[in-house]
Parts: sequence; C-alpha cells; structure tokens
Amino acid sequence: MDALITTIITSTAALTAIIGGFLVSRVITLSSEQNGINRKIRELTNEINAKQDMLNEVTNYIIRDDAFDFIFENIDDLSTSGLPLEAIHKNDQYTELSVNQLEPFVEEFRSIYDELFTLMEESYTLPHDFNDFRKSLNTELSKPDMLDYYDLAYDHIYDLLPKDISSSNFHFPQLDFRSIQGKVRTDSYYYHEQVKIKEQLESELVILNLQQKEQKKILSDFGKPVGVWSGLFVIIYSGIVGIACPVTLLPYPAQQFDDSRVRVFLIALFLSELLVLFGYLILSMKKLTKNDRKE
Repeated sequence: MDALITTIITSTAALTAIIGGFLVSRVITLSSEQNGINRKIRELTNEINAKQDMLNEVTNYIIRDDAFDFIFENIDDLSTSGLPLEAIHKNDQYTELSVNQLEPFVEEFRSIYDELFTLMEESYTLPHDFNDFRKSLNTELSKPDMLDYYDLAYDHIYDLLPKDISSSNFHFPQLDFRSIQGKVRTDSYYYHEQVKIKEQLESELVILNLQQKEQKKILSDFGKPVGVWSGLFVIIYSGIVGIACPVTLLPYPAQQFDDSRVRVFLIALFLSELLVLFGYLILSMKKLTKNDRKE
C-alpha cells in the first residue's frame, strides 16, 4: 500500500512540475510582452502629446493670420460702421473662420483701435509711419505683442484724417492706401509652409492614434490569457487528488486501509488526474492549431 501511495505521489509531483513549469514560463512571457506593450503605449502617448502641442501652435498661428486678413479686408466695417460681427462675417466671402474664432481677435483690434485713436488725438504731430509714432510716445502701448494690429489701425486712422487742416500748424501728407496692402501677407511663403505642416501633423496624429488604439487592444487581450487559468486548475486538481488525498493515508497503519477498495479509489483518482491533464493538453493544442489556421 505504501508503495502505491508513494508511486502516485511521485508521479503526480512530476506531472504537476511539468505543467507548473509551463505555466510559469507562460506567465513570465506574458509579463514581458505586457511590459513591452505598455512601454510602446507610453512612447506613442508622449509622441501624440508632442505633436498635438505642435499642431495647436501651428493652428493658432494660422487662425491669427487668417483673422488679421479678415480684419484687414473688413476694417472699415469693423472700425466705423458699427455693424455686428455676425453681419460682417456673413458678408465676407473669403474667411474660413467662424464667428467664435474671429470674435477675440476683433475685440482686441477694436480695443487697440480705440487706444490708438486716443493717442493720435492727443499727439501734436503725426508721422507717416507707425514705428516713428510709437517712438515719439511717452507711454507704453497696452498690447506690445500685437504691433501688427497697431500698425494696421494706425494706417487706417491716418488715412481717414483730413490731409490739410487749416486750424492746425501741421500738414498730413497723402497716404496711399496701397502701401498698407503691401504690409499684409508679406510672409505668405511662411504661412503656406505652416498650412502644410498642419496637414502633415494631422495625418501623423491620425496614424499615431490608430497605433495607440491597436496597442491598447492587444494589451486588453493579455487580461484574458489562453490556457493559464485552466492550467492552474489542472495543477490544483492534481495536487488534491494525487498528493493531498494519498498523503492523508500515510499516518495510519499499513494494514488499516490495505484493501482493494482503497487501492481502486486511489487508482481512480490518479486516472482522473491523468484524464484532466491530457484533456488540458488536447484542448490547448486544439486552440493553438485553430489559431494557426485562422492566421
């Protein structure tokens, strides 16, 4: 009887060691692959964030440039007509910006226009060029980072002033409005380059987002590893019926359970263990070959 129990325990230990080694190897492989995918996702996320920041910067530049063109084309209506922005936007045939996109720039321009009008009204002499006028001021401009808007507003106000004021001691030379047009879109090549960069960044972001989505999908599959949990069940079952149950008989005298029924029972447990083990192997091979056919 002791020999039978020892044989069953030894055989079971050897079988569970084989399955356990396979499962440990499988878990280590899955963990390594999972870490690699997580690292790839982090790299893609960092690249997406960097390119998104670049896209936002380029987009802001293009919007600002397009808004400046809109203000230039509609400067009369924006400065003197009193028309609401919605009406001016509706009559404009060229801008692709929405009213919401244009509104902050138009408000900035109107604020600059009013500020500059006050400064020009208080000044005794008005030079032809805005930069000369700015140098003659005793105060700083409220928005020094928007000098192009000041320049545009200055030229427009200057053009509206009477060219000969008899009640004053200075004369306003005639301003050719075409000189203003020369100031607009002098950097058109740079603008078009930014548009190309924007389109390229948008395309790259689409590809990167698809790659990130695919990596996350692969990562989610690691949460459902094929064969690991069923292999763990085989090990637990084999340990119970092939090791735990026979071991409980060892403390008793050899003659107490030395009969045919106990032997048949132990052998049946061992055979059921083999049945579960080979069933696990067959199902694993079947799934593996099935996946190969699908590929």
